[in-house]
Amino acid sequence: MNVVTWNAQGAQSKWGAISQEMKSGAFSMLLLQEVTEVTKNATFVADYGDCHLYRYSPGGTRFRPLPEWYIVYHEWRETWPGGNKRCSLATAIRQYRPTHAETRLLPGNRRPTLGVQPGAGRPWIFNLHATSGGGGAADAKDLIAGIWGDETVYSAQAGWVLAGDFNADPGQMEAHPFYENHIVHPPTDPTHPAWGRGPYNAIERSLDYAISSPDVGVSEQCERYESALLQSDHYPQLFEVNAAIPVAGAEF
Repeated sequence: MNVVTWNAQGAQSKWGAISQEMKSGAFSMLLLQEVTEVTKNATFVADYGDCHLYRYSPGGTRFRPLPEWYIVYHEWRETWPGGNKRCSLATAIRQYRPTHAETRLLPGNRRPTLGVQPGAGRPWIFNLHATSGGGGAADAKDLIAGIWGDETVYSAQAGWVLAGDFNADPGQMEAHPFYENHIVHPPTDPTHPAWGRGPYNAIERSLDYAISSPDVGVSEQCERYESALLQSDHYPQLFEVNAAIPVAGAEF
C-alpha cells in the first residue's frame, strides 16, 4: 500500500485541499500532523480510548462514486499538560475500516503518537510529530523503545512502521542503540525548505521520513509526493509498505 505523510502546518484548516487530494487514488493511507481538527464533513463512528473514528466521503457522483475514507483522529487537547490542538494527529485509510488504534504517550508532556493497524496481521503504522527545537530524536528513540516492548503490537507479530515529522535528521536515528533492530528510510530530497534566520532554519533539512521493524517491507527511501494542493512548510513524502489492505468490513 502507498502511504503519504504530511505536516499540514495547522495554523488553518487544510481539509479542503486534503479532500481534493484524496480523490487522486494515488495512496491508500494518509498520515497527517498539525491537522488541528477533523473535517467537519466527517461522520463520527466510534471511540477507541483517546482516538475517535470517523467515516468520510471526499465526493464523487451518483454514477461515479469515490471510495469512502476512515479517519482516526487524536486531539492533543489544550486542557492537557503541554497540549496544543494545532499539533493534533489524523490517520486516514481509504475504503477499509481499521482493526485497532491507540495513542502512545511519552513522559514529560511530550507530543503523543497515533498508531493504527489497518487490518489483522498487517503492520502497525505509527504517526509521529516529534518535538521541535532539538528534541525530536529523543522522542523517536523513546517511541521505538516503547513499540518494541508493546505486547499489543507484537501479539499479532505484524511488525511496525513509524513515520511522520521527526524534527531530526535521519542520521540521528541511525545512531540509535537499537539501530540493528530497525531500518531508517530517509527521503531522497530535503523535506523542509530553508526559511527565516538562525542556524536551525537557514538550511534545507530532511525531517519527514519513515522507520520500520526489519520484518516489514518498506521502500528503501521516501520520495517527495508532488502535489499542487498539499502546501505547507513541509513537503509531503510517499513510501510503500508491502502489505495488502485487508478485506472490507474489518471491525475497529
